Amino acid sequence: ENSRTLLMEMIAMANRGSMDVTLLPCDAQILICSYLPPNDLLSFACTSKSGRKMLDDGCEIVDGPSTCRDTALLIWKALFRR
Repeated sequence: ENSRTLLMEMIAMANRGSMDVTLLPCDAQILICSYLPPNDLLSFACTSKSGRKMLDDGCEIVDGPSTCRDTALLIWKALFRR
């Protein structure tokens, strides 16, 4: 229930344009997303292009170290471990 509330707050902020998760550091993105159930994470990814890019390992979000380019892989890996 707590994760559902977090998801709804994240979606509301994204819809207002006041939050772009991809601006957070890679480790923060992984930590935040690893708490959400997979279906909620997919719902969040459908709310914006930046959310979709964050979860698509075929898209590079930033030109930076490989750890930032592997964010999607690490998010999904954290979900499968949980």
